[in-house]
Amino acid sequence: NPTTGEIFLSNSSPRNSIHSVDVIDTQGRLLLKEIGSSISKIDLGQLSKGIYLLRIQTEKGIQVERVVRN
Repeated sequence: NPTTGEIFLSNSSPRNSIHSVDVIDTQGRLLLKEIGSSISKIDLGQLSKGIYLLRIQTEKGIQVERVVRN
């Protein structure tokens, strides 16, 4: 972090697969949504420079991460 475009996701536990990833701006607007068990990267290349939140939903719950797009 920061990134100019692609973010790669890795999962440390095969029993905790990623179900969806939401990209949210600082005003709380949903900008991108990826759904599926094989999500491994998110492309932020089409978004403006700034700070975004990734809301990652897995079998065990939701994790929120901050990312900076340069």
